[in-house]
Amino acid sequence: MLQYFENGLTTRFDREWLAQSSTLFVRIILRGVLPVSPSTASRKTAQQTQEYTEILSRFHLALKNIQIYPPGHNLLQTKLAAAHQSLTRALIKKNNIRFGIARDTFTYAGSPVGEGSKACAAFAKILTRHEIASISFSEGITQHSLFLFLKTVGILPEQQGIGENRLQDISSLNIPHLQVEFIDYTYFARNVTGEDSGAPLTWMTFAQKLAGGTLGHFAGATTTDPQTKPIAPKTLAATINKEMGNHPQILQQFSGLLDQLLQQTTQQQSATSFGGQELSQILSSLNPDLRKQFFDTTLKQCDKNLRTGNTKKILDEFSDSVVLDMLQQVNREQTTISPALLNLIHKLSGMNFATERPSPASITRQCETGNLLKEKNYTQQVSPAYQDSLQHLSRHSSAPSTAPADFPLGEHLESMKETQLDKKIIQAILIFMGTTIQDQEYKKLARKLMELSLLLPDYGAFDLLQTIVRQLQQQAADKRTDIQKGIAQECIRDLASPDFIDYIFSILPDATATERKDGIDFLLLLGPETLDSILTIYCIKTKIPANDPMVIILKASRVETLTRLFPLLRKATPVHALKLLLLLEYLGIQGTVRLLHPLLDHENSDIRNRVLGLLLPSHDQQATATLNAMLQANNEPTVNMALELCDTYRPKACVTTLTALLEHKLVTRAAIEKNRQLIQVLGHIGDPEALPHLEKLAFGNWLFLRQEIADMKRLIFYSLKDYHPEDSRRLLLKGSKTKDEKTVTICSTILNSQQRRKIKK
Repeated sequence: MLQYFENGLTTRFDREWLAQSSTLFVRIILRGVLPVSPSTASRKTAQQTQEYTEILSRFHLALKNIQIYPPGHNLLQTKLAAAHQSLTRALIKKNNIRFGIARDTFTYAGSPVGEGSKACAAFAKILTRHEIASISFSEGITQHSLFLFLKTVGILPEQQGIGENRLQDISSLNIPHLQVEFIDYTYFARNVTGEDSGAPLTWMTFAQKLAGGTLGHFAGATTTDPQTKPIAPKTLAATINKEMGNHPQILQQFSGLLDQLLQQTTQQQSATSFGGQELSQILSSLNPDLRKQFFDTTLKQCDKNLRTGNTKKILDEFSDSVVLDMLQQVNREQTTISPALLNLIHKLSGMNFATERPSPASITRQCETGNLLKEKNYTQQVSPAYQDSLQHLSRHSSAPSTAPADFPLGEHLESMKETQLDKKIIQAILIFMGTTIQDQEYKKLARKLMELSLLLPDYGAFDLLQTIVRQLQQQAADKRTDIQKGIAQECIRDLASPDFIDYIFSILPDATATERKDGIDFLLLLGPETLDSILTIYCIKTKIPANDPMVIILKASRVETLTRLFPLLRKATPVHALKLLLLLEYLGIQGTVRLLHPLLDHENSDIRNRVLGLLLPSHDQQATATLNAMLQANNEPTVNMALELCDTYRPKACVTTLTALLEHKLVTRAAIEKNRQLIQVLGHIGDPEALPHLEKLAFGNWLFLRQEIADMKRLIFYSLKDYHPEDSRRLLLKGSKTKDEKTVTICSTILNSQQRRKIKK
């Protein structure tokens, strides 16, 4: 018997797998694939099994902490140390421990480990997602090595970034005392021809292992390309397609395998990885002629085992596209509808969607498949409960039942992509929601609509989101029952939820120009109800530019935004208040000046200064009075900030205060430096009121610090370039006659420049 089974194994490692996986081998025997013979595998004691279960559970707990906390966190280090200590104690007794992984089950020396442990099952599933077949630990492994391994496998394949290769990352760790082996999908295709021509078909051996929950595996990542590694059921189908000469035997063996699968007990089901989803993938990947034969065989076996609970369970996992292909086949051949196929029709027509996201299939595509059922079969086989739904699908079909010779296969395959199918399902659901009169059916449709709609931003399908909102808004107003109106309104609230809006804003920066515009239009379509959420998100974000989508949306609803902004502003933290004031600058302060005045007395100086920055350009008197008061304050930082504001906004109403601050007793360098700062600010304002005060300083005499005072006087004359020529000419002429050569040069240069500008005019 052992020799019979080994004939189907193509590598030394496969035989090694057989020796180490006796429990899985027994499971295959129990399923009727091979004759029964006594198991020769040795079982470990309950104490050892419990010890290994504890180790694997602690691995999983440490992995979860690695995913949550930074590397130096105390809790992470504690859990990691506990896992490492447990492993070290076990390695003292046996210097090498090797665990096999079969989907959600660990094995050791052929015996299951961790059965009944949710932590072990979860850890096994994580390793299976990485297609790891076994892990081996040997004495001497360090805590850091364990950390590196758990950190790497903790990032699932679907979470990896562009250019990252998780399988390669795990293999390249080269951790001492740790060996990782991966599932090998290529072994079963190596020996389909050659010297073992009398051996059982390689694909059947593969199916046996697939059904048993395990596959062959290899010790390194270099023998297969993880980027192009096929999915197991699809690879199996590809091999079947190639075995042209053996199709009758393959079909017969497939029928036997499916019969055994449908007759499984509940206990046997826990050991299998071959169910409706895998079977659906195999069927959809076969070439058309073979697919027809396999469809017939599948329906016959399902009818034969209809009374078992497994048939409905497996058929419910079929993708909608496979169901439709079966319906089309029955339609073309005008055969009697089998009881099993009626279950599929019930699944399709009843819109009984699963809570987990199924393989996407399009209701619109269903509408375009032609008359799915011939009239006589329809009236004889379909119960009245499904009549309306099936007729609706049939009425809305305009496509022929068979594809023409020049059928655009490329475009058809493009339309079958997950994103396109999701969009078509949504469009069909909207049609159903618009016509249904049953509250319960409307509720189910709405639930499915929301499940798919919340994924549309990933596809950039903001135009479809706009359609959804318009339809829901119309139904919220026009539906006959209050229950359906309430459901439609609840769906709109889901689309306007803060989390969903925040998610959209995280996507828009990387979107195309068209997607960005459509996204903004979608959010505008939701109306003012979203503004509170957008304002909250705005306060959380950092460095929001004026052209950000959030700002564009808030500008489009300026009045409603301002109505919400000021109540938020009064109770916001200083950080959030500053962001809201920046937003107010983007929106414009027209009509809000009176509301800003109370903030001029705010206890936070940054907020006061930001409000002054908003009001001073409009020459607001209250803002000017506040700025004059700051200039006269005894607090030096306050005065300096006021000078900066004067330099930026150039308020002429502050010139009197500024000139009053000029020092005329120049006995310290600080006094001279203060004058220099005031001279520059006055020059930028350019008000002639300051000139008499500057003239007094420019021609005054002081005994001390003559060089510093001379530099100050030169600065006075240089600042005259910013005044109107008619106002500054007299003082410039007077300066050009002084004995200081540098002053003469400055004045002459400015006068010449003014003269040239005058001539040009």
